[in-house]
Amino acid sequence: MPKSLKKSTPANSLKQLYKIAESGVYFTSTRDEPFVEITRKGHKRNIPVNGKQFSDWLRNEALNVGLIVTGSNVRDVTETMAAKASFSDMPRQIVFRRVASKDGNIFYDLCNDQYEAVEIRPDGWNIISNPPVRFQRLDGMGEMPHPKTGGTISDLTDLLNLPSQGDAALLTAFCVHCLQPNGPFPLVVINGSKGSSKSTLTRTLVGLIDPNTDPLKQFPRSQQDLAIALDERLLVAFDNVSTINHSTSDMMARISTGASFSARKLFTDKELIKINLNNPIIINGIPQSVDQPDLADRAIFIHLDAIKPTKRIRAEEYWEKFSEVQPYIFGLLMDGVTAMLANRQQVELAEIDRMADFHVNAVASETAFWPVGTFELAYQSTKQRWHDSQISKAPLAEAIIKLFKMRKEKAEKWTGWTAWTGTVKDLLNELEYLNENYGVSNFPKNEEQLGKIIVKIKPILHDNGIGIESTRDSTVRRTRGYRIYIL
Repeated sequence: MPKSLKKSTPANSLKQLYKIAESGVYFTSTRDEPFVEITRKGHKRNIPVNGKQFSDWLRNEALNVGLIVTGSNVRDVTETMAAKASFSDMPRQIVFRRVASKDGNIFYDLCNDQYEAVEIRPDGWNIISNPPVRFQRLDGMGEMPHPKTGGTISDLTDLLNLPSQGDAALLTAFCVHCLQPNGPFPLVVINGSKGSSKSTLTRTLVGLIDPNTDPLKQFPRSQQDLAIALDERLLVAFDNVSTINHSTSDMMARISTGASFSARKLFTDKELIKINLNNPIIINGIPQSVDQPDLADRAIFIHLDAIKPTKRIRAEEYWEKFSEVQPYIFGLLMDGVTAMLANRQQVELAEIDRMADFHVNAVASETAFWPVGTFELAYQSTKQRWHDSQISKAPLAEAIIKLFKMRKEKAEKWTGWTAWTGTVKDLLNELEYLNENYGVSNFPKNEEQLGKIIVKIKPILHDNGIGIESTRDSTVRRTRGYRIYIL
């Protein structure tokens, strides 16, 4: 309980408030933000000086010694301590959120009142107090229960409406990869019809990795809003996403592998800070909203089927079940991270793609949950799932693929790599023939429209092993055409 409030002169109150503030250890983060390390009840906390947590700490400590302070006193001390942190002799310190690494081990902040963390090593894991890394806790970060041993993968799969073991393997690999601080991080895209539990699956994944008071966010309208949302969490989930414009898709692709974003520190000044973003993201929606190949290359696609009415349960019952098994699933994920740390140096991939780090970690950890090779099959399947969805949305690409197959089947002898050559008009005629005989519709009506659409569908054709390029003959008229070939 606070002592009786003391009447004091403004000068004396300010002096005593400085004395309280100076009990902390000041430093600057790698983002050039002033921080202070304070110790309360034997636990170390790292809080930004220019923030509400610092002013609340000052006021609370003053109250505990019966000191009356004014707003101007708090502002004066805050500004002075921010300058002290900025010009301290301490080297810049990395301030982690939720997950950290040091000396080859991983530390997961449980965000509980005891300031405990899980230390994960290649030989196992255990719960510790005062971890040897700096964590920052933001408003809304939820407490994670102590992980428990004895869980099985069925504790997770029995909760979720997943159509296959492969989908479960993809999501367990995603969860394990999120429980370490180094990207690149894949994007998880969950889609399905109404009533397929997309939001429930998304909430469940957030609850296993980075629980918070706002687990499902509305998709941001601007890139700045997206950057702010990602800067506040380890894992960010967006609910009911229908479309992603090209610029936002490009930004999300860059965030997946690491990107910087500059923003003003305050609305009232011109000084910029650089926010480094490298987050795992989940989006869900009825349609499959990822159309750009760059983002698709960094994504995992999960399609859910509608739950039969006889299989549905009340939300309250579901979350009660989740609370019961959450510690056991969390413990199983800790086992997965342990396996990842122990095995990833021995993993060799036949092919390396943009998400090689995720791929390696997934293969290294899969034996904690699945037979060897389960993830690899599922990973190839999810990539094909996106290719198929794009073909279904691009009738012209589907028609050219059919044309390619027809030409290959009719050829008595395969010569070279060319499957088809001809003028633009010839190609349009061929496609119209397919439209009439094979029911492929929505084709361009003239040569100009054909050329514009082919530019857009080239990546889809490329992903299906087909190349297409423009040609011009050597006659005076220089007729334009196309060559379709095997990659």
